[in-house]
Amino acid sequence: MDALPRAFAPPPYAVAWRRARRARRARVAGAVTALLVTGTLAACSASDPTIADLPSDVASARPSISAEEAQFVLA
Repeated sequence: MDALPRAFAPPPYAVAWRRARRARRARVAGAVTALLVTGTLAACSASDPTIADLPSDVASARPSISAEEAQFVLA
């Protein structure tokens, strides 16, 4: 009695299309989530400046500059 009579049941191809759409949405949602996680983790990387971040005259004058000193120079 709970099942829909055949006259009111959707055609089989409509059910297949719905399932395909759900599967596609799930794949897209998974890809978007993966991109967001990757972006978040990339934003959390170390922010210590490197020798390439410094002006060339500072880098050539003091090649052994520490990260704290480099942050002071860049600030």
